[in-house]
Amino acid sequence: MYFKNLIKCFLTSLILILTLSLVVSMLNYFNVLSDNITNVFEFIILAISLFVGSFALGRKSKTKGFLEGLKFSGIFIFIFFIFNLILKLGFNIDTFITYIIVILSSLFGSVIGINRK
Repeated sequence: MYFKNLIKCFLTSLILILTLSLVVSMLNYFNVLSDNITNVFEFIILAISLFVGSFALGRKSKTKGFLEGLKFSGIFIFIFFIFNLILKLGFNIDTFITYIIVILSSLFGSVIGINRK
């Protein structure tokens, strides 16, 4: 049951990331948004999507929302790390900031989610 909830919340976050990224890409393609704003939206989309997914996971868990948020962020960080290795992007300060955003947004989402039952 727990694994099923985790997969549902993971897919919710992933679909939200893909949908919002598609919208921002379309706006950037038609020159509605500049490149600088698009880069900022990358972090905002990631934070909002992971917050929503971990919020849903926190609502479904029974105790210790911060641990659920750490597990959830660990999954995403592992996936991002594998993509970085496959694409040979390396590790820089932007990657580190992205990992911190992933951890914090999923921690806050799951803690708030467990308190909103």
